[in-house]
Order: sequence, then structure tokens, then C-alpha cells
Amino acid sequence: VKIFGPGSLSTPTATTSVSGISELATNSETTTGTATNRVVTPAGLNAVTVAERSTSNSTYLALAGGTLTGVLAATAGSNSAPSIHFGDSDSGIFGGTNTVSLAAGGTTGLTLNSSGQVNVPTKLGVGTASPALAFHVNSGATNECARFESSDTEVTIELKETTGTATLKSRNDFRFGNSTGELARVDSSGRLLVGLTSSRAVGGNTNKLFQIETNDATAGIAITRNSATNTASMLSFGKSRATSNGGTTIVQDDDQLGRINFSGADGTDLLSEAAKIEAFVDGTPGANDMPGRLVFSTTADGAA
Repeated sequence: VKIFGPGSLSTPTATTSVSGISELATNSETTTGTATNRVVTPAGLNAVTVAERSTSNSTYLALAGGTLTGVLAATAGSNSAPSIHFGDSDSGIFGGTNTVSLAAGGTTGLTLNSSGQVNVPTKLGVGTASPALAFHVNSGATNECARFESSDTEVTIELKETTGTATLKSRNDFRFGNSTGELARVDSSGRLLVGLTSSRAVGGNTNKLFQIETNDATAGIAITRNSATNTASMLSFGKSRATSNGGTTIVQDDDQLGRINFSGADGTDLLSEAAKIEAFVDGTPGANDMPGRLVFSTTADGAA
């Protein structure tokens, strides 16, 4: 092209309506979007990708695999429309203020709060997909169904009925009851109490490990043996001089082997004995050799 005389040659910038010479945009113009009429180069496209990575995540997730770095935020959602689901729009994960919940079929099944407490609104099954009760444990082939352990010195199990008139609460003991009230408990000293809320001494100054108390004819222990033999039920008393449970240290002459007390309330307590039956070692014992005697005792009138 030759130009004679004063003058100039100009070419209009290319736009969507005017043809002209296309100019290349710089990386900065591409990433900031300031150049609306320049052509983007491969280097510019790469600059956009790098800029997005620097302001969002350093790695883009592939269709399969990959690792997401940074924080992924989602809306709270609800049990009918979880914010995260896996193809089933009403089954997945949703959240709230300091809570995370799981939903299935539009129903909340489990909620975890900021105190580490887990709430199951209906039934919890362990080893079973269809729990029949509020807490259903199916051990399968193992012998142990449940175990309660604590790093502290106290393990508390509470059975509480809220629909009846009685409210059962426990601390460091194990209680059994129904809507009529408490039926039995194992207290903090390992005593089994039936009809009692606290143990008391009967026929002596020690509180026995097994105590039954009631105001009707059920005050008793029934032991029945059903077998086609000539032997009946038994109540066995044992004694050894061992200092720990399970020991077999030999007893000595005149050691008491067992005792049955008969006591009556004297207006103050039940410690006074009216009569008793005792069994003693009556001689020198040895292997498969245990001589004994029975002593029947009563209390005279006016005596203790």
C-alpha cells in the first residue's frame, strides 16, 4: 500500500458489527475481563485457570477420583431436601446450627450436636436392620450383647419410664421398674434390693447383699426343682478361710459354716434375734472330711 502526500491509513478495531484487525489480549486483560474486543490466546486461557485455582481450590475434581482441598460450603437443607444426597433427593445429609443430621426417605434418623451427643428419634438397632424396640441389640453368633465401660469410677445405667406416674432415676446404681414404680435395683455397693430403695440391716449389723421386702405374702424365696429324680431343691451355705472370692483355704474346728436368723422389729430396728439355727465345724476337718453340728438357739423373754 502506497500513500502519497500527507495522510494516514487506519483500520477500525474489530467488533461484533465491524470487521477489522483482531488484537490479542494480554493475560491480565483476559483474567480481569477488561478487554471486551480482543482475542484470547491459549496462554490467556491458562491464566484464567490459574487465577481461578488461586482464589478457589488448588485442585479440580475429576469425574472419578481426585481430592478436594479447602472448604466446601453447602446450604443447610432439611430432612426432606438434604443439602448432600446420593441420587435420592430426600435421603442424605443436612445441617443446622451446631448440628449435623442424617435423613432417609424424608425422615430424620440421627442428629449429632456440638456436645458430641447423638439423638435417635425412633429406634436404634445394633446388629439388626429392623429394630423391634427403642434399643435393640442382636449379638449374632457372639455371647456378649452389650457392655458398659467407663474410665471413671462410676458406671450409671438408667431405666426411666415417662408415660407412667413414676419417674425412675438412678445414679451409680441399676434400677428396674414399670409404670407402677421401681421393682428392684442393684445399688452402689452391689446389693440386690427387691421392694426397697435403700438397704437396711436385718438380724445383724451388716446390710446383706440380697434383700427382699414387701407388705404382702410375696415376701419370700421360692426354689423349685423339676426333675424325674429323688433329689429336691437346695439352699447351700459355704465357708472358707480364704481372704478373696473363690478361695478354698481350709476351715477350723468350731468355725461357723452357716446361720439362719429369725428377727422381729423391736420398735427401733430389725436387729434383735428371736431365734437362730447355726452350723459349725465339729472337729478337725481335712480333705473330704468335714465334721459338723447344728445348734438351735432361742432368746428368753426380756433378753436380747
